[in-house]
Parts: sequence; structure tokens; C-alpha cells
Amino acid sequence: MAAVTTNLWELGVGSSARIKPYNASLPMVRRLMDIGFTEGTEVKCVLAAPSGEPKAYLVRGSVIALRREDAQLIETAARTLQ
Repeated sequence: MAAVTTNLWELGVGSSARIKPYNASLPMVRRLMDIGFTEGTEVKCVLAAPSGEPKAYLVRGSVIALRREDAQLIETAARTLQ
């Protein structure tokens, strides 16, 4: 398996990834960290609205919905099969 760097928004439903380190200086990024989107955490996209936004992610046992602009702040290393 290889890792592909992407952001959280680009994960498709059913895909999972690990959160990479990111800049916590923005207030929204700090809030995302507070609710569980921290470095090294496994995240899975479990649902997308029919319009595509928001998407819901399973993180640390909770399902959290994020808008595109917020999910794009989180860099991930998605796993792919090769």
C-alpha cells in the first residue's frame, strides 16, 4: 500500500486516511483539533449529502459533518492499493 497526500474533502465515501500534521494557527483549525481531528488520527468518510456538501466523517468514534471549506484545511495521507 502507498500513501497519497490529499485533503480530507477529497476522500470519497467509504475511504479512510490518517491526518497529517497541519498548521494550528487558524481558529477553525484549532477548533477541528479540539473535536478530534488531530495528527495521526484515522478518519473515514461515511456520508455525503446529495448535493455533495457537507460530508460526514467518522473520527474517534463520533460522526462529524464538515463543509468543504473546513475539510480542505486538513491534510491527510490516504491509503491506496498498488
